[in-house]
Amino acid sequence: MRKLFYIPIVHTPEDHGSHLEMVKRVYISRYGLLKWQEHVKAISEFWQKLSEAFLTWSVDYTKVRVYQDSLPVIYGQEGCAPHPPSPSPQACGEGEGG
Repeated sequence: MRKLFYIPIVHTPEDHGSHLEMVKRVYISRYGLLKWQEHVKAISEFWQKLSEAFLTWSVDYTKVRVYQDSLPVIYGQEGCAPHPPSPSPQACGEGEGG
């Protein structure tokens, strides 16, 4: 039987490339420096924990197929899924795609 691992893409600050300073400036102006620092830390912890989880899964990675959809997923809105396909659904958040 095939398994689907649904992993939301959460961009690190470095993923923003040349737009990083603008993204950081806008975020800080809206939410403050402390929230920016917490945001960056949370993203780092997310990817660290995901990396650790990959090592514990009994998966034959030579048979894994990776698909990426870079479009935002906003659950619960018209035309979108009501929640992420996981045992414990979590909302993406207002206007955020993952």
